[in-house]
Amino acid sequence: MLNNYRPYYLLSTLFIALIINTLFVINSIATEISNKVYLYPIEVNEKWGYINSKGVKVISPAYDAAYKFTEGLGLVKIDNKWGYIDKSGEIVIKPIFNEAHQFANGYAHVKVNDKYGFINNSGDQVIEPTYEEVLHFSEGVATIKNEGLWGYIDTSGNTLIAPRFDMAHIFSNGRALVLYEGKSGYINKNGEFAINPVFDVAQGFSEGLAKVVFEGHIAYIDTFGNMVLVPKSEDARHFSEKYAAITYRGKQGFINRKGKVIIKPEFEKVGDFHEGYAAVRHNGKWGYINKAGKILISLNYKSALPFHGDLALVEFDNNTWGYINKEGLVVWKSAAANEIP
Repeated sequence: MLNNYRPYYLLSTLFIALIINTLFVINSIATEISNKVYLYPIEVNEKWGYINSKGVKVISPAYDAAYKFTEGLGLVKIDNKWGYIDKSGEIVIKPIFNEAHQFANGYAHVKVNDKYGFINNSGDQVIEPTYEEVLHFSEGVATIKNEGLWGYIDTSGNTLIAPRFDMAHIFSNGRALVLYEGKSGYINKNGEFAINPVFDVAQGFSEGLAKVVFEGHIAYIDTFGNMVLVPKSEDARHFSEKYAAITYRGKQGFINRKGKVIIKPEFEKVGDFHEGYAAVRHNGKWGYINKAGKILISLNYKSALPFHGDLALVEFDNNTWGYINKEGLVVWKSAAANEIP
């Protein structure tokens, strides 16, 4: 008799499993969409809140300070303590910290009794505050400082690389920039030098390349230490969206990964490319160009920061600030002269 019901039992089990899987997928999609919805901090009457990309207030100004959302959580200050809210404005992690930082790769570093540790996105203290200084997690590893020297820990708080460096940066492309005996080099996650410390100046890896200065000459190296590009410039920066800013005869422009000048050095200052736009300054005014070097947003601003999602923060001549969209339209402007957030 039971065998007669077996097909219906199997169908019911499969149907329940399908519903559970569908709900999981829907929840994952909803989380992903939420994380891609950008909110932007604003100040009104010395209180901070958030607008969306249309300039509409979505979280009323009620905080002493506020930073942009990362990984779905916004860092806010309430009564001189730091905590975290979600995008509906609900407090997710109570404001109990004297110092706190934005989430990166699932963790945020916080300061408790003059020492740093890490919390997860539920606010649980997952790595005890025992460090003098820390940098955020990257590629499963965090940079920490104890007794004046820098090393690395894993996400469980286990010492991965014992502190022995004068300075250390986050891991990127499997390499971390460190300062050792006065020279810069790069280590792997075993703490071994993958690229020996021979550089006078160096930057972390970005998009597979790192800028270094060796015997007074600027170059880019790959993760094996091979010199792959020597730009004809007085200075150069890291690559962002496949372009790097260079300085030549006192002016700035951009090169590509082959070292070819894509945008001529004709600007007083340039920012990095973000969202396909780069801030540039000419005759003391800032605007934005695209990757063809075309000015898309007129040079009208006292200062300009990179685009984050659909909006960029700019400063006007009267020392007020606001957000513009990619068409150059002002979607929010402060009512009084304030410090740029």
